[in-house]
Amino acid sequence: MIEHRFSHLPSAVAQPLGELHLPDERWTDRAVAALEDPTVGDSARAARTLAAVLDADPKRTLAAGVLEIIVELAGASAWAARLLEAHPAWAAEIGRDAAAAVGRAPTALGPALFRQGAALVRSTADDTAAFEAELRDLRNREALRIALRELRGADLRETAAELSDLAAVALQAALDHHRPRLVASAGAPFPECRHLIVGLGKLGGRELNFSSDIDVLYLYEHDDGRAGELTSHQFHVRLFERVTQSLSRLTDRGRAFRVDTELRPEGRTGPICNSLAGLERYYETWGRPWERAVWVKARPVAGDLELFDEVQRFVRPFVYRRTRDLSVVEGVLDIKAKIDARRRRLGAGFDVKLGRGGIREIEFFVQAHQLLFGGRDPRLRPPGTLDALRALEVAGRVNARDREQLADAYLFFRAVEHRVQLVEDRQTHALPRGPEADAVARTLGYADGASLEA
Repeated sequence: MIEHRFSHLPSAVAQPLGELHLPDERWTDRAVAALEDPTVGDSARAARTLAAVLDADPKRTLAAGVLEIIVELAGASAWAARLLEAHPAWAAEIGRDAAAAVGRAPTALGPALFRQGAALVRSTADDTAAFEAELRDLRNREALRIALRELRGADLRETAAELSDLAAVALQAALDHHRPRLVASAGAPFPECRHLIVGLGKLGGRELNFSSDIDVLYLYEHDDGRAGELTSHQFHVRLFERVTQSLSRLTDRGRAFRVDTELRPEGRTGPICNSLAGLERYYETWGRPWERAVWVKARPVAGDLELFDEVQRFVRPFVYRRTRDLSVVEGVLDIKAKIDARRRRLGAGFDVKLGRGGIREIEFFVQAHQLLFGGRDPRLRPPGTLDALRALEVAGRVNARDREQLADAYLFFRAVEHRVQLVEDRQTHALPRGPEADAVARTLGYADGASLEA
């Protein structure tokens, strides 16, 4: 029987609460108020998670505001609900982080992430299994914290940048963990050979989603010398294979990140990494028009970041031509035609990334203009989509009305994309159907899924 104080709530919400022995009316009022918030996605799921977390805390030591955090996160995401039930203490940690972040500039969050990554490497130096477990916990805990910020109205540009920094932290930590172990078993490269991970796509533009693959290019400085019995190339192949596996391997804690290396020279048929000279030869001889678009969003994310200046020396003339080259537009249109054909085969509901007028078309519009005019105007080369769109307006290549409409659409679609991916931490871009659509819509301030789809 449902207690009178919960009787006005739907039974699926009231039942888990009725089984709790809440310490006083203040707790009851807080729980009911949090669950009645119209922006809570799935209030029944939130109630079940709240009951599970409070059941693990019989003394009710949760600080003020943590109850609301549990409801917000679990209401928006089944993935978040499972994590909070498995790690009840994380709710309190996220609450302390949220309180400490009030009034703090978003730019202060990035260095804190890198400090956490460095500490993780130190604490698990001799144990790869422990390193990978701790890395996944770091990723999941920080993704929950970032999700809460976004649910509470943080600028999506800030949260996407934080997710991108989190991926960079994971890549750097994996490099720092595996290189000393490889040197210990194989020997150090001699002469010294620097290495670099270049972020491409959304990682390069600091626009990462909650469930994005991270597109990377693995590079090392030269092919001179050896590392024990290994050539320089063999040493770095082993290093980057271990980095990729450490992030991508599916464990009982999930993955850290899915790593995609298919934008490298020759794609999946080419070696996993290239020396700088090898990369230069490839782009001089075989570089295809669509590969120029790949480099528009490139930035150094891990390893010796200064090595990127040397990379840019020979890549920039390949990407940004002094003369206007319409072949790049043909390349972009060819990619778009393949995407449209794939969408027709899938036949799903509206896809905010690949659908007509969606995220990908906005990105292609911006990148085509950058490639056409960026050779003569370096102002047009920012890697981020919105920064580049603003630069195109300042340069007179796009008018203010078009810039505003494209930016508003891009931010709206990205917000929807994030909410859809948060549900199950799954790489999807299509609007859901049924009750799940209603839950996603409520987290965005809409009454139901039909209102959001409209």
